[in-house]
Amino acid sequence: MNFDRLERVVSLDGPWQFSLEGHSGPIQAPGCWEAQGYPKDVDGPALYSRTVRIPTEWSAQRTWLECDAISYAARISVNGVEAGRRQGLWTPCAFDISHLLHYGVDNLIEIEVYKPGTTYPLRQTLAGFLPDVAVTFGGLWQSARLRNACARFEELSG
Repeated sequence: MNFDRLERVVSLDGPWQFSLEGHSGPIQAPGCWEAQGYPKDVDGPALYSRTVRIPTEWSAQRTWLECDAISYAARISVNGVEAGRRQGLWTPCAFDISHLLHYGVDNLIEIEVYKPGTTYPLRQTLAGFLPDVAVTFGGLWQSARLRNACARFEELSG
């Protein structure tokens, strides 16, 4: 078996375009928007966007968009089509985006994010001790990537 062909990974860490209530510009991920000069008192929606060229050889296998953690609620879109939604401050998520990709060209990835606040009340978001000691944070605060693989462990074990 040729293990070099089992999976390929492209990091999504680095610069993204960002907008939040009239403020826009570049932002680095991973990281929270408050630490990068964007408003602390706005819970969203914040929009992260970037383009990624998807190699043509990736079309033979499935591709997932994986995020290690987003604060708090997110709607992920690829090329203008919703790929999925998730809620949770601490947990990772993954979406199969194979059917949304255009291979050999740039693809637009957008992640709309709300942090705990008005839309998602703080005490209902499992923010833990944060409300007692600090302002909550928002954004792609952990690493993200595209993973192209022939199968995931969940599919092999079932």
